[in-house]
Amino acid sequence: MPIYNGVYTKLVSATATLYTVEVSSDYGTVELVAVTGSATRASGPLPGVPSASPTTWTFNRGAALGGSGQAQFRAVLAGTVNDDDFIEIAEQGRDTIGLAIRTRTIASDNLTRTVRVAVVDPIPQGAGSVTITHVAIGCTVDLTSPQTVTPEATFSEAAGTYKDYVITRPGQGAGSGAVVFTATAANRVPDADPVTVPEVPKGTLASQALLQSTSATQVVVRVFAANGIGGAVVTSTYSATGLTVTPASGGTFNSIADVTATPGVGEYIDYTITRPASGGTRRVQFRATATNRGPGTVSVDVPDQTMKVTATKADIVSTSATQVVVRVSAACQPSSATSVYPVYASNGLTITPASGITSMTMMTDISATPVGGQYVDFTITRAAAGVGTGRATFMIPAAADFTSSQASVEVPDQGHGVEDVFDQRLHSLRSLRRSFSNPSTSIFPFRRPRRLARPCLMRIPSPASRTTAFVPSRR
Repeated sequence: MPIYNGVYTKLVSATATLYTVEVSSDYGTVELVAVTGSATRASGPLPGVPSASPTTWTFNRGAALGGSGQAQFRAVLAGTVNDDDFIEIAEQGRDTIGLAIRTRTIASDNLTRTVRVAVVDPIPQGAGSVTITHVAIGCTVDLTSPQTVTPEATFSEAAGTYKDYVITRPGQGAGSGAVVFTATAANRVPDADPVTVPEVPKGTLASQALLQSTSATQVVVRVFAANGIGGAVVTSTYSATGLTVTPASGGTFNSIADVTATPGVGEYIDYTITRPASGGTRRVQFRATATNRGPGTVSVDVPDQTMKVTATKADIVSTSATQVVVRVSAACQPSSATSVYPVYASNGLTITPASGITSMTMMTDISATPVGGQYVDFTITRAAAGVGTGRATFMIPAAADFTSSQASVEVPDQGHGVEDVFDQRLHSLRSLRRSFSNPSTSIFPFRRPRRLARPCLMRIPSPASRTTAFVPSRR
């Protein structure tokens, strides 16, 4: 998202021959860009010289009947969208009371910039006494031109003293646009302020691959992509040496705006990957491309058919002001009655019983409700208020004949209410999915979990929804 750096000019004083102007910015420095028309610089930094905000300049007013002059100022800070502002300098003999117009960004997103345009008249002349006109270059504005406002003597932004304009940004590749706002009134020196409007950002596609199902012979993966805007036509290709994948490479779908959202119809492709008969784990790499977007890549590791695949889930079964009880269970496909010892890790949380000392029997279906002997209940002590949310990750370690898997639970500190426990279970496919944009990521849910740090108001002990994943890589 662009950071807009506004510059603001204020007429400090006006005499028969001089204008004194104070210039400030949101960030960084300010500088004089140029002086045109009949005016000349009397004092203050030369054009192009960065100066601290605020800085004062004094200008000579042009001779009578010689026409007005104009000074252009700019806010400068690397990495921001820098703004320009103009002040009109009336020639000698004209009115010395000048309007001041101020534009500032009050909202922005990938498609629009919302600008508030306010006007000051040192001696207000009454309701509707100022007219604001605008000229849009390379972009569009929601309000028509002109608009009228009732100025005050200071920038109070009281009702009626400003207008909010929603500006649609130029399309990708079109370059930046601009809107020039001008305030005029009877017996007043007008003022103008241009606003730079960057084009819609190119954006980089963020690819995702979510496991939909698995069996002894195949896995089904849902592939989609997001770029912060949505609606782009994405071409999905893959490289799968030694593996059979359907449908064919080169299919298309529409991008979504937010990679944490659930894709709808036409926004993904489900790929069926046949697990190799033997030879260990192999990889499928999916690549998403779209016009005016950077490509996104995600890979899926597929185990051979000699390996059993496990899944782990962690359900919150009760909570209090100081504790959370989590029920951990696991399943294995093909079926297995193997006993396992779940282990855990956390960021400073106290958990009982100890890691890796209590056994349970794996189920055959991760969606089933575990019964006696098929789960371990862990009691987690919530951190003191103000410490922040903790995280506990429970894992079934890999063995000679089956893969590892894990599930995570977010545990808010004691400053949160009982109903604020996060229903957050992240079940990862260790090594099944690796994002090239974030190689350390290993969380690959069967169904999408809620976004991290977003609370789910859950009343315990209502049944908790589950997010499940299978982890088909040998450790």
